[in-house]
Amino acid sequence: PLLKFSLILLLHLLDFVASPLFPLPAGQYAALFYLLVGTVGIQAVLKSSWPFDKLRVFLCATMTAGFYTAVFLFHHLLQVALPSGAALGLFVLFGLLSFLVERGLALLLRPRQAPAPAKEALDG
Repeated sequence: PLLKFSLILLLHLLDFVASPLFPLPAGQYAALFYLLVGTVGIQAVLKSSWPFDKLRVFLCATMTAGFYTAVFLFHHLLQVALPSGAALGLFVLFGLLSFLVERGLALLLRPRQAPAPAKEALDG
């Protein structure tokens, strides 16, 4: 939960920094964040489903396809603007960035394993 919260906070920070660089209408920013927060949730499901088996692959695939399909087909029911090409480009950029940040933080914060004892110490 802390990692997911930190990624969402990072995405908001990126929006603050990127909004002058990538001007979009306000509705497009809402759609962008809706997609990014959903992507972070999907990343959490993918990480918790590892190692994959047939059922977990099915779960991840249907959740991913279902989320993005629902956003594009039912955007009016979700009260989110249909993302423009520029918003989709930023989504891909920030989605990849959030994935890389999550993987980097996961590797950095992973508990270190104690080194294996030397063979000579075991024989002695």
